[in-house]
Amino acid sequence: MGEYIIDELLKSGYSVKMIKRKQSASHPTGGCLEVVADLHSDLLYEKLRGCDCVIYNIGIIREFPNKGISFKDLHQDLAVHVIDMAQKADVRKFILMSANGVDRCLTDYERTKFKAEQHLMKSKLKWTIFRPSVIFGDSKGKMEFCTQVKKEMVRTPLPLPMFFSGINILSAGVFEMSPIHVRNVAQFFVGAIDKEDSNQRIYELGGTTSYSWREMLQIISDACGKRKWSTPIPICVVKLVAFFFDRFSWFPVTREQLTMLSQGNVCESEKYFSDFNIDEINFNVTALEYLL
Repeated sequence: MGEYIIDELLKSGYSVKMIKRKQSASHPTGGCLEVVADLHSDLLYEKLRGCDCVIYNIGIIREFPNKGISFKDLHQDLAVHVIDMAQKADVRKFILMSANGVDRCLTDYERTKFKAEQHLMKSKLKWTIFRPSVIFGDSKGKMEFCTQVKKEMVRTPLPLPMFFSGINILSAGVFEMSPIHVRNVAQFFVGAIDKEDSNQRIYELGGTTSYSWREMLQIISDACGKRKWSTPIPICVVKLVAFFFDRFSWFPVTREQLTMLSQGNVCESEKYFSDFNIDEINFNVTALEYLL
């Protein structure tokens, strides 16, 4: 995601300062000032001085507390710290990457992102919060939704899982999502920097077409050149197995991810594409050619 945001910033003529950890990779195309810093430091504000806008795009989809990787640290505590440092550095605006549905607060993933939102909203900064639905697009070697589905579901000899809650097997795979392309998300972020009517607003971002889980898996399978059978699977059974194994990185899904998946992930964003003058990249086989 960050690489796409930087590309859009540079294309739009902005001067970009990328603050990163020592072990983080450099931006492949160059063009931005890269500053190595301890993001947890109380002196971080010195690195932010002179910046007009800060974009916070740090996030994970899975935590491993035994390795020091947690939602609370990255989504909440670090975000709160960077917000405070931005205020101290007299930054004008702060743009926060959140996620659609975080206000439900059903999982630690959602709760920690929501608490970061609340802290930003109470700050003295101008701010914009984006809550994307499922993001798709070439991750350039990193894991994203469609590549994960390809690896964990499409490539295996097992049928595609049509999850359902409760006992109604007819509801298998019917929950919906509004996938949005990573480049479109980056365009929204950059478009909000100088867009005055985006200040103090939360945008729930998704594609203008929603797809059921069944439809999404079929499109991803087609993009991979695979024809797959499917079978209904009760989420409670998978959660039971995950209870024992989701602390291991080799297990493909966590209980939290299953909870959020079963809730669906849809939003109405058609007006936003028009307001920001962004051409939507639709979720289809052509847009998923990177899976081949």
